[in-house]
Amino acid sequence: MKNIQNQSSLAMWLEQLKTASRRQAECIIYSSLCQVAPSEITGAIWPWFFSYEKWFNDHVSEHKGLRQLAIEYIIKGNMKIFSGTQSCIAPPGSAVVTFRGLHRKMPGPAGYCEKLCIIVGGTALDVVQSSFSLPELSIIDPFPESLLLSMRNLIDMMLSKNVNEIEISSLCYRFLLETAETRSRKLPEPLQLALHYMRANLGKPESLSYFAYNARCSRQELQKLFKRHLGETPFEHLKKMRLNAVKELLLTTDLPVKEIAWQCGYRSQLYLSTDFKRAFKLSPREFRKQQRASGN
Repeated sequence: MKNIQNQSSLAMWLEQLKTASRRQAECIIYSSLCQVAPSEITGAIWPWFFSYEKWFNDHVSEHKGLRQLAIEYIIKGNMKIFSGTQSCIAPPGSAVVTFRGLHRKMPGPAGYCEKLCIIVGGTALDVVQSSFSLPELSIIDPFPESLLLSMRNLIDMMLSKNVNEIEISSLCYRFLLETAETRSRKLPEPLQLALHYMRANLGKPESLSYFAYNARCSRQELQKLFKRHLGETPFEHLKKMRLNAVKELLLTTDLPVKEIAWQCGYRSQLYLSTDFKRAFKLSPREFRKQQRASGN
């Protein structure tokens, strides 16, 4: 696998992707990666597939409750994205990151969109997404060349005839970490401070005033920053962090649910069970039993 050192070699690689048969590439990926069942790599993440696509005016793509994480790099043209009441346009050179939620995508004002997409899934995706504070929709503009190189390395490995599942999972994790770090550097400092405090203090009682104090801003400003950049309130985001921490402990420890509730900031096991069942349609015990029965 060759690393690219400059824009010209990167452009050459993109041209090679364009001329390759997409159907053939997907067959290679399927035969290489689908031999690894989710139960075989506990807590892993891996790339499901990639695609190079050209969209024109009549193209509409809809995701309803997407379980995977999609990263789409805009090569030419632009893309318009609708997510709930939010809408935005991704220009060329940017990347759209979507996870879960209801998303509708189509070419933007340019009338066409040329893009490179990679889809990531796996048993640890919820925990990774929460740890990296990736919202349901975000745009990284510009998407740095270093990240595009990491994307290329991951795709090259996917197309390799001898895929090492541990190596590709590790490379996929690093790619998501680099993506999240690039995005977080673009977040306002008060929001970064608030997110860092939340992650480090999941078990402590919540207080908007204390979040704002640690973020060095007013409560009103902090609420606006969460809504503008993450599309949710501080408490909605904190609840997601806590629930994903609960899932991780259920999967990786034998701690009683009562102890897990206390460690993750719930006043009682009943409060945890209510929130967990509302979010995942299973009680914490049912979730643990189901995951262990499937080998996760």
